[in-house]
Amino acid sequence: MKNCGSLLFHNKNNMANKKFKLALQKNIDNFKNEYLCISREQFTNDDGTLIHSGEFGIEREKICKGLFEKFCASHVSLSSGFVINANEGISTQQDLIFYDKKNTPILNIDDERFFPIETVVCIGQVKSVIQSKQDLKTALLNLVEIKKMREQITNPGITKSANKAPTGGGVISYKPELFAYDQIFTFLVCEKFSFEITPEEIDELYPVDLPARYKHNNILNIEAGIYQYTSGKFAFLYPELPLEQGGILKPRFNSNLDGYNHILHILQNISLATQGTTILHVELGDYYFITP
Repeated sequence: MKNCGSLLFHNKNNMANKKFKLALQKNIDNFKNEYLCISREQFTNDDGTLIHSGEFGIEREKICKGLFEKFCASHVSLSSGFVINANEGISTQQDLIFYDKKNTPILNIDDERFFPIETVVCIGQVKSVIQSKQDLKTALLNLVEIKKMREQITNPGITKSANKAPTGGGVISYKPELFAYDQIFTFLVCEKFSFEITPEEIDELYPVDLPARYKHNNILNIEAGIYQYTSGKFAFLYPELPLEQGGILKPRFNSNLDGYNHILHILQNISLATQGTTILHVELGDYYFITP
């Protein structure tokens, strides 16, 4: 399975672009200030109680969208809505849907938007303070179901693929059970956890027999750091490698040491995922006609 790893922004020549670094830091500072401070002040009474929780959540979704869309591939747009497939599958409402804007027929019913799974490349959920392990488990299992929807596509036609391994007939293959970029990248953003939990304990929230490819890719805890996967000193976008390269990766937590690095990680990962994830052709007939 093709995968991506990075040495935590290591540069062997120890070089960086100062202007770009300052611009990144400014964007991250604004993001953290808006997410952690300004948005909460807007929707909090003088006694500290939260008001208009729905609008509060929508505001934080907009803040995330404003940052993440700057690091998406040019063919990708962001929205909120529901993910569907041709097998009557439909997700719960998702906060951030990254989709291929050139090949996605977007269906609206009233104020609700529906996105075919074939052209969805990334899904993000935006939370405030996650209050319990059960709440975290519920959010993660929600993302699992969307990843499973990707594998229910019959006779997929490939529009764009980073997989360079053709089948015997010379056709680029689509195998999400083998190739990471044929899978959907999923992540969770929150202000913080109100409880202590290790990366291993997060991994234990999943069913024991769940294949690793269905698990989340990143969890961004803005105040504390980022949860991702590792093989020694390398951080990876995806929770598994090809069996010949080591199989399942270990969950890991990178703490928020300088206020920037954990957010840089998820921005880099979103950039790579939106550039590389396979785009499939949406066959409208599969959605419209009932197969006898």
